[in-house]
Amino acid sequence: NGTRLTFASEVGALLALLPTAPGPDDLAVLHWLAGEPLGDYRTPYAGVVALPAAHYLALEDGRTTSFRYWSPVLKAPLAESSAELAVGLGEQIGQAVVRRVHGEAPAALLLSGGLDSSCVAALSSVRRVPVRAFSAVFPSLPEVDESKLIDLVCSALGLQSVRAEVSGGSVIAAALQFLSAWK
Repeated sequence: NGTRLTFASEVGALLALLPTAPGPDDLAVLHWLAGEPLGDYRTPYAGVVALPAAHYLALEDGRTTSFRYWSPVLKAPLAESSAELAVGLGEQIGQAVVRRVHGEAPAALLLSGGLDSSCVAALSSVRRVPVRAFSAVFPSLPEVDESKLIDLVCSALGLQSVRAEVSGGSVIAAALQFLSAWK
């Protein structure tokens, strides 16, 4: 509000911290009505912006400045064989898993039946990182339910599995909840 910086991980949480909701950002609302991306890290609220990926916010002399701390670097294609690249990728993912888990405390993994989360689960197991798998399953929608694949991964790796069973619900109810959170 000019004298105070307020921040949160979600807009709904941010709005709860403010004494009053900010007015609309006219340009963002126009983009939204046109079905276009808001762009420029805008939100529907004037003065409320998202911090861009790979940026941090510096606070100095009553001002805030956003700085990029990382940018992708274009490099020449790798010359290794597919097999060598696969091994290298596995090593890199394994190191990333170990870096993100501290001490002996179990870590949480959002496990679907997909390749990405299954690879992270497998590499966690190989690296002896204690992991508990959390999944959303859809038993009433067999065409999208991945329970069997999740069971296979958890059984093969000896993972503890916690599941949220999603059933019923309504797109309208979810839309109303979204609108309520965003005011």
